[in-house]
Amino acid sequence: MGVNKNPLFMTQFATSFQKDSAFGETVRKRVFAYMKENKLPKQANAPMILKTLLLFGVYLGLFVGLLLNPFHSLAWMFGMYCSLGILLGIIGMNIMHDKVHGAYTENNWWNFLLEIPIFMIGLESRIWHIEHNILHHNFTNVEGMDHDIHHRFVFRFSENQPKRWFHRFQHFYAPFIYGMLLFEWLTLKDFVKVIQYRKRKLIHSDKEAILLFIQILLKKSAFHAIFLGIPLFALNFNPWWIALGYSSMLVCGGFFMTMVFQLAHIVPDVRFIPNDQKNIEENWFIYQMQTTSNFANHHPLVTKIIGGLNYQIEHHLFPTICHVNYPYISPIVKQTAEEFSVPYYCLPTVGSAVRAHFRLLKSLGK
Repeated sequence: MGVNKNPLFMTQFATSFQKDSAFGETVRKRVFAYMKENKLPKQANAPMILKTLLLFGVYLGLFVGLLLNPFHSLAWMFGMYCSLGILLGIIGMNIMHDKVHGAYTENNWWNFLLEIPIFMIGLESRIWHIEHNILHHNFTNVEGMDHDIHHRFVFRFSENQPKRWFHRFQHFYAPFIYGMLLFEWLTLKDFVKVIQYRKRKLIHSDKEAILLFIQILLKKSAFHAIFLGIPLFALNFNPWWIALGYSSMLVCGGFFMTMVFQLAHIVPDVRFIPNDQKNIEENWFIYQMQTTSNFANHHPLVTKIIGGLNYQIEHHLFPTICHVNYPYISPIVKQTAEEFSVPYYCLPTVGSAVRAHFRLLKSLGK
């Protein structure tokens, strides 16, 4: 048995994984052999780079279109803002997600340049790295460790979380709260996380925490100045209409991003780990298969739009492989899982995954 003795986690949760697993060894061996044989680069290839340039170019183009507003139309303004919100989410899932995982490039110069689109969507990659790479990927669906299943009092995402009377309505009010994600993320969340992660020693010193706090403050202020401040000066509309348009951008982006991530881990069948369970005895690869679900794997357009996050199983097993490779390695993972009687959860369409998520919310609220 291999025990995770990282002091960052020992006070909260101890994980115990079998080091050597036939399933884990086999699936890794097969996937990397396939990629080598077919000359698939582990990191970003030419189509991925082209997609990056296209997404960021369209994002900037929409912002210019918002400012020019050739028809002097409120409908145009709201359309541009809502489109920016959706594209904000797409850039986050396609560019930032791979970049922070090290799945885009290992080159320091290119990683520095990739911080530009991340800055332009208002997010902080350092906080995302801790919250997503370290906590979510190491402690998937573990109560109290995985922020993605944090119930925030208003939700009940698993049987392990307390039930309150208003949870019977959570499948009705969930979409409205999901739409508030970016309001929190672009105002308070990252600052609160700096404090929390310093206390948990995930940020190693007070100096590092202070510098990160200042960096986040400057980035967030610049984001708001660009997407709210400049339109206030450039557009000849009542400031309240512009503020409402800006809010629509955040609502569209927040709802879109939240829904995509919810469909991977908060659906029926997947496993949730209670916070009073101090060890996970399964092999790490099997544990990831138990807590993760795919959806819409036969819909290439969905894969391209959401950065391969409909292949969450492949992503959790191979987080440092660029998402453009997931459709190629997915059959290998699925076949190997069947051979070893390991679950491979996958819902056929986006619609079926959305229905499954809200069906779970409804059942947990009863």
